[in-house]
Amino acid sequence: MRKLIFILSLFFLMSCSKGIWITEGRYRPKNPNFSLAKKEFVKSDWINSEFLYVSKKKTENYDGKILYSVTGFLNDGRMIGNTIVEQNFSEEINATNSWETASSIGYYRVSGNQIEMQFFVPTDGGLYETRKGIVKKDTIILEQKINKLVSSEMRYDTLVKSQYRLKY
Repeated sequence: MRKLIFILSLFFLMSCSKGIWITEGRYRPKNPNFSLAKKEFVKSDWINSEFLYVSKKKTENYDGKILYSVTGFLNDGRMIGNTIVEQNFSEEINATNSWETASSIGYYRVSGNQIEMQFFVPTDGGLYETRKGIVKKDTIILEQKINKLVSSEMRYDTLVKSQYRLKY
């Protein structure tokens, strides 16, 4: 009986996963379904595709370490995202700033100074998250609608161009 419960539990855990473990310890969608990838990409001068953007928002993880969110926009419409610990920032950012090594991947599209981003997040079995924002010089102001049980909430984040180069 225990063996049957173990096998059924293992089956359900494996069937919930939409992501797949690949080299460098990164999750990627098994069957990519990015809606933004289907839209035509038009290169824009509003986005700098040579440098990474770092969030001004700091978060604290479970053991008190400060985390920063980093985003990079490649010149072909793809984007990368990482969350990096403050104390190892320079080392980690240089090790995870390419499409192959980033913890999160996605696509972006720009129209005028408006940006729309969609990326794969390897939580809850994998999901696609979309954010929209406004580009102002070397800064991107993003908004995200968070749906709650009986209401919704808008959250904002500001990304600023850094001196860290994006790897191709």
